[in-house]
Amino acid sequence: MPQTEKMIEKMIEKIVSALTETGDGVIIEIDVTPGSKKKTVPSGYNEWRNRIEVKLTKPPVDGKANKELIDSLSDILSIPKKNLIIISGSTNSKKSVMVLHTTKDEIARILAERIVATTGPSTQDTLARYQ
Repeated sequence: MPQTEKMIEKMIEKIVSALTETGDGVIIEIDVTPGSKKKTVPSGYNEWRNRIEVKLTKPPVDGKANKELIDSLSDILSIPKKNLIIISGSTNSKKSVMVLHTTKDEIARILAERIVATTGPSTQDTLARYQ
């Protein structure tokens, strides 16, 4: 198994605790940093909070950051925006987003691949040590 695939598998093992499968789809626990210089979705995983980290460029004003979050998740997950619902935390940095008509395995794989692809070499080295 190539090194990158090992890192993805290790990341999947970690981030599944931020995902809950329901009868309707999957709930993703997210920790948003609005007003960042660069948009990164996802930007990492917070092991202590069991949340997927996301950096957004829009400010948390008039729902702008929430809209950017839904737009970004729709793009990376290839899911229509109508299938993404912020079920809690619409005015908070800690959000729960329902992704309708999908599975925990599908979401975990996509998010893990993105996290591994966007993290720097030092983060990847750290992950590799824990394999």
